[in-house]
Amino acid sequence: MAESPPVVTAASDHPLADPAGLRLALTAVAGVNPFKAVDALAGWLESLADSRSWRVDTLFGVLCALEDAARAPLAKLTRDYLWAPNLSRGEERRLASLNSDVWGLLVSRYEACLLRLESGHLEPGMGTLAAHLPVLVARLLHAQGALMRWSRYRYGPIAGDAWRRLGWAYGIAEREGVAAREVRLGPDATGVTSPVAEYLRVLILATSAPDGLRPLEIDLADRLVVHFLPHFHFSRESGADSVYWVDLALPEPPTRLAQEPLPAGSLRFFSPGNVLAAVQALIAQVELGHLPAQCDLDGRVTSALLLPVLQHLVVHWAPVPPLRGQQRHRVHARMAAVVGWESCCQVFSGASEAQVDKAASWVVEDISLGGCGASVVGREETLRVGTLVGLLPEEGSAWLLGVIRRYGRESDTVANVGVQTLSRHVQPVSLRAQGGERYGVVVAAVGLWLRDASRGNEARFVMRPGTFAADMPLETVIQGARVVLAPAALEESGSGYEIGRYRAHRAA
Repeated sequence: MAESPPVVTAASDHPLADPAGLRLALTAVAGVNPFKAVDALAGWLESLADSRSWRVDTLFGVLCALEDAARAPLAKLTRDYLWAPNLSRGEERRLASLNSDVWGLLVSRYEACLLRLESGHLEPGMGTLAAHLPVLVARLLHAQGALMRWSRYRYGPIAGDAWRRLGWAYGIAEREGVAAREVRLGPDATGVTSPVAEYLRVLILATSAPDGLRPLEIDLADRLVVHFLPHFHFSRESGADSVYWVDLALPEPPTRLAQEPLPAGSLRFFSPGNVLAAVQALIAQVELGHLPAQCDLDGRVTSALLLPVLQHLVVHWAPVPPLRGQQRHRVHARMAAVVGWESCCQVFSGASEAQVDKAASWVVEDISLGGCGASVVGREETLRVGTLVGLLPEEGSAWLLGVIRRYGRESDTVANVGVQTLSRHVQPVSLRAQGGERYGVVVAAVGLWLRDASRGNEARFVMRPGTFAADMPLETVIQGARVVLAPAALEESGSGYEIGRYRAHRAA
């Protein structure tokens, strides 16, 4: 991070305390490279670490101005993180760190303002800040929500203290009767929000199984939460339709209402209301290729990207939680694991002892016919939802192919993964376009035939991205016979791979 402006103890000595100085600082970051703009704004926020000598209303005004200036460059860097196809791990960490730093600083500075307001000490500016309490709490909760989303993009843990701090801030707004007061977060805000809307937004995303979504899908899910927010019910009392509860005073996330919690004045309850009907209606619209104009979606979002997220939300917003397809059994065993398309191709093409020795060692904690749950120790930067993995049981001789469907980090070096088994009988094959010269494809592509996941004359293959084309039949050789593969469906596009389904018949 660039060198920060000096921290000073007297507000009158701080460059931002003077309106002209603030305007100069904001002008300096307008229109510049987003990295430089965010870095500079982070520096200014750091310089406000000791702001006790500031009038609290002046401090709040400066914080709002800095956040408003940071919003556009932060959004640009977030889009770069979510959409760029070939970011290096270093670039990913840099983008995540810069965004998290700014939102974390805003949370800390807004909390400092709220703490001064709550102290009860009479000082200049308190009356003005009290009049802006709905905006202060809404901005604080918005910043905390953004910080938590960045932890989710990286599949990191959410500290329990974050939930307590959220509940504390929201509880103040509720106590003062301004929780539902509509406000705008800055002059360029496209809509209104409120303290309760910002709080409920964070709660709903947390209960939407974000550990089963890819980073871009987490972002889409959050945008859909905002869109569907009016359909949810939030209350101090548990009702017949209540599905989740949260305690404002506890450092714990929202929990499904399996049984009534012990009574407490800090308990709050929420339910999906009539949101499922609204989501199903939107799914029907998206299936026809119509994207909702009223949703705040990136212009690059397609029906193919949005539909799986909507279907995911339908499952996890239902009053009855999703049931496991197969019974899971507790175990404690080790598996060798390789990650990614290239490594999986190598092991299924005949792994050497050296390759097996280099494989990571995962501890499997539960297993079923459909997959397993495992603990991963070490800094494995390539893991995320949708990643292809090859697994070899400790006492086994055959690799199985799977894909990560759930991922969450307990710490920087310990993660929990849920793996869906794609196939226990995988055969590498060579795929060519039928009449390759005519299609301009003459080089064979490697495919992994999922033998036990193919039915009748249909065969499923894991391939490099871009191999499947609805108008391009492929051909391969299976058990010495030439086979023509007519495209049926592209079933999935993952991280560095895709799964295609074909109708197979012997070549004439």
